[in-house]
Amino acid sequence: MTERAESDAARPLVADSVRRRPESVYVRVVVGALVGLAVGTILTFGLASRTGSTSTLIHFAPPNTDASLAPDSVLVLPETRGYDGQFYYRLAQHPLSTADQIDGVRLDHPALRTTRIGYPVLAGAIALTPLSTVDAMLLVNVLAYGVIGAAGVSIAASAGRSPLVGMTLLFVPAFVYGATMSVTDTVAGALVLAGIAFLLRDHFIASATALSAAVLTRETALLLPVIIVLGILYRRARDRSVPGDKRLLVVGLAPIACFSVWQVVVVATWGEIGPLSSGGKNLTAPFLGPFATDGYLRPSSSEQWMNILVPAAAFAIIGLAVIAVSAGEVRNYDANLVIGFGVAVVVAVSVGPALLETYRSSIRGMGDAVIFGVVAAIFGTGRWSRTVLSCVVLVGAGLMLWELRIAPDLS
Repeated sequence: MTERAESDAARPLVADSVRRRPESVYVRVVVGALVGLAVGTILTFGLASRTGSTSTLIHFAPPNTDASLAPDSVLVLPETRGYDGQFYYRLAQHPLSTADQIDGVRLDHPALRTTRIGYPVLAGAIALTPLSTVDAMLLVNVLAYGVIGAAGVSIAASAGRSPLVGMTLLFVPAFVYGATMSVTDTVAGALVLAGIAFLLRDHFIASATALSAAVLTRETALLLPVIIVLGILYRRARDRSVPGDKRLLVVGLAPIACFSVWQVVVVATWGEIGPLSSGGKNLTAPFLGPFATDGYLRPSSSEQWMNILVPAAAFAIIGLAVIAVSAGEVRNYDANLVIGFGVAVVVAVSVGPALLETYRSSIRGMGDAVIFGVVAAIFGTGRWSRTVLSCVVLVGAGLMLWELRIAPDLS
């Protein structure tokens, strides 16, 4: 092992003050969870109260929802307002049913939707109580915000930063849209952040469990486990293994194994591999997306301007985080997270036409890069890192207000 590798292996990931007074951290984590729950409640049930029905946040709409077959309690929106939440509602009702329609909902890409089973299964479990499936889906997103708040405080403590710094993760744009559109991003992001928080504290089994749940919620959560495994294999090939690699291997392999086993079920049910079944151009050559999307660079409405401005804001956050890392501001940041950030940035700049059609889809495609970038900024101590944190709060808060402003249009 080289002197550099030995130094990196011996370097503590958790601040000394945290090790000395762990009980104070637990209190702060609980407070962070409560703050997250409050933000999630305002964003979801507060928005739903303005539209007159919680089902508006599920976005039932033709052609994937037949209004004549939908339950009376469900408000079916105009076709232009349809979104993916309706598919997760159907899966929450009957996860492995191959029926053409359930409650009037038809799956657009059955294998892909079933791949992301984590969110609907959680909602379905809660719906076993007197809560409706619609309300259960919203509640899952509220709980996910609680996890984000708790994980953010824990990550900030590991970096030796104020709990308020960790609260910035509540404003990640993809989380806003995950909650208001009832899709997988908020839940998957919460689980990834929980996995990172546990990893930074060397709680390997807990990290593996959180990341395993994350990959069953959204396949992009495989990024960190795959990088962890590849890093261990690289070090072994170069005879540079470090203490803890065997336990770290569990964090990488368990999620990959869970995802692989579930894909066997998906293929047996639908005859397709989930992530390969959607078609379309989700990704393209780096920076080519705007030029390959018809009319993207010629906006003529507020919605089309949002398709440009919102991704541009996300790119700004990502770019500032790259500068912060490149400038050496980010210290004691786990190497796997640095590599994960780099790969996520490549994906973010390669978002293609299928995702750029709406600002919500594009911001979700850039979600991983923003998450890793904000976590990196939490570990940073310079002006670029502070700018990243300030920008994500401003953009996230702005998007929350925007969603509240357009809420009446949903109905």
